[in-house]
Amino acid sequence: MTLRTGAQMAGDMPGIPVGYRYRLRLISHSANILTLTTAASGTTLTGTATVAANTWRDFDVAYTAANTFVFTSIGTGTNS
Repeated sequence: MTLRTGAQMAGDMPGIPVGYRYRLRLISHSANILTLTTAASGTTLTGTATVAANTWRDFDVAYTAANTFVFTSIGTGTNS
């Protein structure tokens, strides 16, 4: 899964203030492993970027500057 550019994501949220944060949960409901990548400008990914089979991983997403987002891995768990 490749992140969109920071400008594209900011464009989806008109008027987003710098410092805005939200939690993103990615869930793998199968035997496949998900990998989040940041090949786009305006996005940074820190911490573990993979979601193992049948688990979830949470990311703190912070809007740190104009058209700039930082995704930080903050936790994981299993699907029940």
